[in-house]
Amino acid sequence: MKLLASNCDGTLYYGQSILESDQESIQAWQEQGNLYAIATGRAYKPVKEILDSYGIHPDYYITNCGAMIYNRDGKKLQTNYMDYLTSIDLIYIAKETESCASYLVDDGRDQYRIVVHPEANDPRFKDVQPTLSEEEIMDLGSYVSVTLSMTDEDAATEFAQELSYFFADNTDISAFANGTCIDIVRNGISKGTGLEFVSEFSNIDEEDVYAIGCTYTDIPMFDVATKKIRLAGSPEEVVEATDTEVVTLTQMFKEME
Repeated sequence: MKLLASNCDGTLYYGQSILESDQESIQAWQEQGNLYAIATGRAYKPVKEILDSYGIHPDYYITNCGAMIYNRDGKKLQTNYMDYLTSIDLIYIAKETESCASYLVDDGRDQYRIVVHPEANDPRFKDVQPTLSEEEIMDLGSYVSVTLSMTDEDAATEFAQELSYFFADNTDISAFANGTCIDIVRNGISKGTGLEFVSEFSNIDEEDVYAIGCTYTDIPMFDVATKKIRLAGSPEEVVEATDTEVVTLTQMFKEME
């Protein structure tokens, strides 16, 4: 039995759709007795809705960049909360940063969005409607992730680096540039720790762990996987962390035959 973990946005879900050939390849992989895990910065509910609509049912959901892990039936297997005061600091930083259009917090149950600069371009979350006030969000008391939606990819990459410098003496968070967003979780948590948990939980041999991705948040997965695959067009850091390049998941499956 083998385990494949794939990134969602940009790898499986590209251009607001999933290739029919990729759907069929994943289903065939599972029918052969192998396991499939989706590893994403998204929360469980929105990513499940997307995959359900395409008939894709992962055996595991590694969500919020590894902060939350669910099984096929939606049962929580692991939850990693951030330090509350650090989370509040991040919210205030978002409000003072002009290139941040909005932010999302996930309390382990639901995801909530607050618009901080209505005039700023929000390429990622403009269609996500706020459901709570900022005061209500701060009263939640705990978060598994905070996601900053930046105006463009350059702003996300640069500000993620700034956050790393700003919190250099604070071991509470890990910040990952992810397209036009910055995914922030508890320090030491990543898609890699999520994949490690799933592989141990499922008793998968080390040489049978595969990972495919295309963005910075995927790099920790490659540290865990033996088979390290990237999608064409990935940034240089991803290229350096992987061994093989493919154009689609289907191509990867064909090359593994």
